[in-house]
Amino acid sequence: MDLIEIFLIVIQLIFSFFLIQIAFIILGFLFFKKEKAQSKNGHLNQFAVLVPSYLEGEVLVPNINSLLVQKYPKDKFDIYLIADRCESDIIEHLKKLDITIFQPKFEISSKVNSLKFALERIENKFDAYIILDADNLSHPNFLFEINKSMNDGASVVQGIRVAKNLESFTERLDYLTDVFYNFIDRVCPSNLNLSATLSGSGFGIECKLFRNLLDEIDVLGGFDKVLQSRLVLGKHKIAFNRHAIVYDEKVSDTSTYITQRTRWIHSYFRMMRSFGPRLLISSLKNFNLDGLNYSVLTFRPPLTILTLLSLFFWSLNIFTQKYMMFVYWSVLLILLFTGILYSLFYFGADKKMFTAFLFSPIIFVKHFFSIMNIKKAKNNSMKTKHTKIISIEEILDHK
Repeated sequence: MDLIEIFLIVIQLIFSFFLIQIAFIILGFLFFKKEKAQSKNGHLNQFAVLVPSYLEGEVLVPNINSLLVQKYPKDKFDIYLIADRCESDIIEHLKKLDITIFQPKFEISSKVNSLKFALERIENKFDAYIILDADNLSHPNFLFEINKSMNDGASVVQGIRVAKNLESFTERLDYLTDVFYNFIDRVCPSNLNLSATLSGSGFGIECKLFRNLLDEIDVLGGFDKVLQSRLVLGKHKIAFNRHAIVYDEKVSDTSTYITQRTRWIHSYFRMMRSFGPRLLISSLKNFNLDGLNYSVLTFRPPLTILTLLSLFFWSLNIFTQKYMMFVYWSVLLILLFTGILYSLFYFGADKKMFTAFLFSPIIFVKHFFSIMNIKKAKNNSMKTKHTKIISIEEILDHK
């Protein structure tokens, strides 16, 4: 066996570890299901709901309306819209509602800058902040569910983001990866008493904790990844509540899909470089299992890139006649695709989502173009356009 063969085997074993981690965390969920007792604490936390928005328009109206019809007591939460260069006529309409609107003007716009701007102007009377995106719609029980988790002792609670639009094939492809990540990075770890990952919106966090961490964050994109890294480094566990539902817009065209994935891939490489080694060393040093699991997630490539690499190694071993490694990758790929299918069953996906799974190789082609565009994301937030105008009532009527 020459040096090149040894090198290829070592590289394959390193990348296969990420698939093994996925398999183990799913097996942990299947064989060690944890029944969570319902909270009997009736305390109602005071929430400040923050909606940072950049170059948004009509999509803001149903978002704010979904918050105004929350079943949570109206005197227990306030809504703050941070409208950075949003459509003026929409903002004028929203000013008539019972919300507070900030209209900052930044030289460099970012979610972090918007949140910092709001926190400097909000009264220090709240227990927790709720972070939403401009395109989100909140289920009427969303705030109640976040409150339940916080009463159970959680300082950070991630709700579940569910697609609000699944009409087109691209939208279903986009949501396919969300379903799998919701399962392997939120449902399964939470079941094993490990931290869930943040989704970027639809989460609640204690005020003091958030203020302290936000002061240390200054990024153009990937705010949620930096925040959760700092939370895990500080040994703050991120709880997950699958009943705290926020509806999220899925991209409907290829160009927007590529733009969004380009931004995410750039964020992945930056996070891996900035936090991966620190998380791994700190977790090993302090015997922090939660941190160790998250450090693996920080190094783990995005699902489609990981699948592409797995298929490449699988094919390579056929070509080089390394049949033991071929069998090894065959087993890992079967486990991976079984996990994706199981996640679809777990969340009760419809037939169209299973059809999207069968045509998922299309995602790989789109991801190739995302990788080619990655340099564009370095100094550009590459904002995702939101165009789906639908009310929370319309969504609930179709359930």
